[in-house]
Amino acid sequence: MTMLINLDYIPHMNVGFVGVGRMGANMARRLKDREFHITAVYDTNRAVATSLAAELGCAAAQDLSEVTAASDVIFTVVTDDNAMRNIFTGSGDNLLVNARSKLFINCATISPQVHVETEKEANKAGAEAKRRSGERNRFCRSLVQLCALSVKLAKPRR
Repeated sequence: MTMLINLDYIPHMNVGFVGVGRMGANMARRLKDREFHITAVYDTNRAVATSLAAELGCAAAQDLSEVTAASDVIFTVVTDDNAMRNIFTGSGDNLLVNARSKLFINCATISPQVHVETEKEANKAGAEAKRRSGERNRFCRSLVQLCALSVKLAKPRR
């Protein structure tokens, strides 16, 4: 499945983040600094998500499906294969609830097999999932490049 995305529209898209530890939080900050509309953040550590949401002026989603509902593009920055499987295919609440036409950009350090599984599950739900590395998709590459400096150069915010 290939979605056609107007690159002029990128700054006006609603962007969500799942996994806002150091890397995910700094990526969200970088996009906010570039005037992207960050709509929701989610983390299993509610205190971290709530603090970042207050800083960015967005929602601290209590459920994964809230991030999907509030966003056109969702960055996932989770810790491992199990976390990735859980956010996409966990029973009950997950990112693929009402995910039609959503774009997921997976920036987690996970196995290639789980990236493939995630892409297949997203496609079944009418969404698209892209890996951060090796993408030919210009849209994904542009967004990830915008975030890259924040991860490489950011000093931890306290």
